[in-house]
Amino acid sequence: MMHGWGMGGFGMGFPFFGLFWLILLGGGVYVLLRTLGAFDGSRRGNTLGRADRSIPGAAGASAPEVFRLAKRYDGVLTVSDVVSELGIAPTEAEELLERLTDGQRVDMQVDSDGVVQYVFREFTS
Repeated sequence: MMHGWGMGGFGMGFPFFGLFWLILLGGGVYVLLRTLGAFDGSRRGNTLGRADRSIPGAAGASAPEVFRLAKRYDGVLTVSDVVSELGIAPTEAEELLERLTDGQRVDMQVDSDGVVQYVFREFTS
């Protein structure tokens, strides 16, 4: 015996539950597309966030630029120095400075205020 709420009966249940599943599926697709960045023009996996793309020079800074900056700053740089002078994102500046840190030419130290400093020994006085 079939009743009105079954899928085969096409009674009141089919339009109600069919609409319910359609709304649920549509909501899931919307959440998926929003997560993937379909509505804001960005793509997932992009290493630069939306705010970072507007920073001039965000395409990347080079080691020679950082060494020239270290020479101007008497051999001691912070992430903020690199960000403000080279116009790159803080995460990019930190990654670049960490790659240059080798314990011989460039060393990382923490000052008494807890600020991380990158010391370029060849340029310190």
